[in-house]
Amino acid sequence: MHQRPAYNPADTAIKENDGRKNSGDWKNLLTGAWVLSLLSYPLAGLIIGLYLAGFMSLIAEYSYMAINFLLYFHALYHFRSYWNGKMNKTIGVFYLLLLIVNMLIAASIILSMITCWLV
Repeated sequence: MHQRPAYNPADTAIKENDGRKNSGDWKNLLTGAWVLSLLSYPLAGLIIGLYLAGFMSLIAEYSYMAINFLLYFHALYHFRSYWNGKMNKTIGVFYLLLLIVNMLIAASIILSMITCWLV
């Protein structure tokens, strides 16, 4: 009886690489973006806290808007994984809600900035 060889992930990685030296760099980039967006949650809280305390105004709005876009793309990346069937439905719905919340926050910041410019 013929026995199947054991699965070796390194064999698959070599076949997927196709001899290109840096074909896995996009995975490292996404991991870095994930870590950056994860760290941006406490940073966003700090900036909004300073803003509410009155220590920062325009700088806080621009900073928080930039961080919010990082969070938006983080949520979009994970929601795309759910959409492609690679993630649990509960987590996928959570990231969909996070996308909606981030869009609402960005819209409120942008609308308030436009209102300040017009007045």
